[in-house]
Amino acid sequence: MSPRVQIAALRQNLDVYRADERGGIAIISSAFFMVAIGVCAFAIDLGSLYLEKRRAQSFTDLAAMAAAADLPNAEAAARATLVSNNIDISKATIAVQLGNYIDSGAVATRFKVGVLPLNAARVTMTKPGQIFFAKTFMGDDCCNMTVAAVSANDQRARYTIGSRLLGLNGGVINELLGGLLGGNVNLSVMDYNALAAANVSLFDLGNALGVELGLTAASFSDILNANATVGNVLNALASVTQANGNTTANAAVKSIKNQSNAGSTSISLGKLLGTGSNSASTAQASVMDIVSAAATIANSGKMVDVSMGALIPGVADLKVSIAIGEPMQQSAWVRPGDQGATLHTAQTRIRIVAQVLGSIGLVKLPLYIDAASADARMTNIACAADGSGTVTVAAKPGIASAAIGEVSDADLKNLGPTPATVNKANIVDLPIPLLPKVKGQAATQVTNVSESNLTFTQAEIAALTTKSVSTRNISETLVSSLVSTLSLQVTAGPLSLPLDLSTLWSLLSGVAAPLDQVVNTLLMTLGIRLGQVDVRVQGVRCGGSMLAS
Repeated sequence: MSPRVQIAALRQNLDVYRADERGGIAIISSAFFMVAIGVCAFAIDLGSLYLEKRRAQSFTDLAAMAAAADLPNAEAAARATLVSNNIDISKATIAVQLGNYIDSGAVATRFKVGVLPLNAARVTMTKPGQIFFAKTFMGDDCCNMTVAAVSANDQRARYTIGSRLLGLNGGVINELLGGLLGGNVNLSVMDYNALAAANVSLFDLGNALGVELGLTAASFSDILNANATVGNVLNALASVTQANGNTTANAAVKSIKNQSNAGSTSISLGKLLGTGSNSASTAQASVMDIVSAAATIANSGKMVDVSMGALIPGVADLKVSIAIGEPMQQSAWVRPGDQGATLHTAQTRIRIVAQVLGSIGLVKLPLYIDAASADARMTNIACAADGSGTVTVAAKPGIASAAIGEVSDADLKNLGPTPATVNKANIVDLPIPLLPKVKGQAATQVTNVSESNLTFTQAEIAALTTKSVSTRNISETLVSSLVSTLSLQVTAGPLSLPLDLSTLWSLLSGVAAPLDQVVNTLLMTLGIRLGQVDVRVQGVRCGGSMLAS
């Protein structure tokens, strides 16, 4: 066969093959089969890496919680947790950072590395991901993964500032509570001591208030957002003290309710009980604290006038005017550094005018007290292995002042940084124009204010122990101190009749000590001290740790 014929035959055969479509799908499938295998291999590796990263995140979460629960040994705790979960830390890079975490603000700024007080840990782990089919193309170290977790310890405490109810004087408190609540309160010192000694759970009180207000299906937070009258608070206190078996305190609370007009004034339960959650079940306060706080909250921002008549021996008349800032303040369950870990009490101003009848006539002694604001902040919670804890609070009283002199109603009500103007007072101002007149003035100030740390042990917390920071304790003999430094100015009348100043000094000195008791009791009942801040830790919770967002 000639070459030409052979070429023609070959062409004919090729044309036949090209025209034959049998087996085309098999050929195409074979071509794509290898591609499908490769895609499946990558899909398996990708899924494996995803699951591995989720497992790594879970184990890093656990490591962060372990580190936050044991901050002094944070790195060792984190590494031990990873090892116990079969993480090969020899092939991983692990970084543990300590810092401060707060629950407020933008998420990215809540954890601050190295900021005191330390209450949280961040664990970051970088490790190679394991792949199976892509090694040929990408190598063993192709897929490093980095995961991180922040955990804050859940050690919290709750504390109050500004409350001191000691040395109770029944008559003075009766008049003051009667003025604050309206009505004629008449309890004995024994009744007030029973109220001060009876502690109630704030959570129980909140639940009783919920029943009183018909909020039986509400949460504790809902109750905190509600308002109630002082009468509702007294009814709830009566319910709780009865359930606790505090019969004397129960009877005293009912007496205050029946003897006062406390049913109409509305107060915020959040201010009374403090903000928080159901964890308030371990926080307590005395019944006297709560009654005093409710009365002062109801009158916050108002000027209250109380006439005590001839309550004090040697004093013919006694009038008290009070411009109330705030009662005792209490925190929620907070960690050091949280927004609510700092408390502030507002300024309170008091004017007391005592009139004393003596041989030289009627002598007037006007006292003015500016009990300044106070600040406190929780700085540390230290928990022991047995679950007990100690709490440190840094407290600072404000600059307070006291004087003998005249202060106007406008200055008394103007609570703020501007000091009141204290003018010389007419100590002796006999009604006959021709007779001598005596003006006087004295002043003292509590200065050199600084922050001091108060540490409360578990036993002191359980006993609701009160600790104080003061610059100088002048309140117990305040009136006596002022009288001893009183500067007198005598203006003789036309008749030039002599005035025996020794008699005047003797008269004023004689009523100074009883007036000191009145001043102290007024301040204590209002929950304030001159140049002093009182702190009590109501509870400490040494929990574990929790993941932070």
